[in-house]
Amino acid sequence: MLFLLLSAALAFAQDLPPKTLFHIGHKEFLLEDAALGKIPDAVWEKQIMGPSTRYGLVPYRRGLYGGEDLDSLELYANLLLGSQSGQARKPWVMKITLKDECRQPGAVTDLATDDRYLDWLLRNISGLLAAASPCLNNAAEGCQDLIGGTQGIAYGREENTCDDLLQGYLAEAKPRVVRDAEWDGSWYLRAQSCIEKLEASPSAVLEMLADAKWDWQSRQTRFPSSDGGYGLGFLAMAIGALADLDGAPEAVTAKLRVKLAASDMHEKFLAESRIWLKSLGPAVIDAYRRCENKNGRESFRAEARSTQTDLADQSFLEDDALPTKLMARFRALCP
Repeated sequence: MLFLLLSAALAFAQDLPPKTLFHIGHKEFLLEDAALGKIPDAVWEKQIMGPSTRYGLVPYRRGLYGGEDLDSLELYANLLLGSQSGQARKPWVMKITLKDECRQPGAVTDLATDDRYLDWLLRNISGLLAAASPCLNNAAEGCQDLIGGTQGIAYGREENTCDDLLQGYLAEAKPRVVRDAEWDGSWYLRAQSCIEKLEASPSAVLEMLADAKWDWQSRQTRFPSSDGGYGLGFLAMAIGALADLDGAPEAVTAKLRVKLAASDMHEKFLAESRIWLKSLGPAVIDAYRRCENKNGRESFRAEARSTQTDLADQSFLEDDALPTKLMARFRALCP
């Protein structure tokens, strides 16, 4: 059975990462990273590859994560809104451009179709067979997950024998980029030297939001029980980017306005209308343009900061009247 699984895995071509990836995180941190053109060494060692990762990941799942499409990451932007301590957090996005040398088969592993990984498994067959029983679900077929590189109990937060085996391969082969088996279109960098460029300026964020596919229906199908309003994190990004920008190119704001007007929300939030993104988004952009034309930039920024705080307060997200209140505030700016 084991050799049949290995043979089947060999039949698939290895996936390679795209030239650019998108990473969601705290605004202040990502702006700092982009300004440096790298992740600070201490942060990389402790919080990216060390024990203090954001989600407490086991060693083989540690690295700088990025998604192929921004629209697939709105869940992470939403998670950054609000906190138990009541502190407002600002979701932001950073574009990671990879060096071409890190997009070659020798630098990449997706485990399931990596010949080197399959060869390593065969060379370590005794350890694999010994681990098959305690892996995952205490059943011998659990080794199938190990062979496919998709061992993902609790999203890799509970370390066990399978985790040790996978980390053993990564430590030996030293791949620079790994495909994340837990999330479609997700990759993680295990070598900071793979970073060619980092972008997180307000103008860059607006471009990313305007160009995103925003496939909301697909996301709602994949996460039907997810709490929170779809798109709120992206809306907060748009507000923050517009507030910080010295001048929004007309083509960018026009594209973003179309995106906001066409987007939908999770049915749990204001199912009767699409007011969050259909009405509030354009109201924010219109206010920005009015204030730019009437030297009211500071008024707009003050309102944007207040709105970000409101959006980051979980209690406000339960207020069905909040979108109307916010829309009225922006419409009243710079008359």
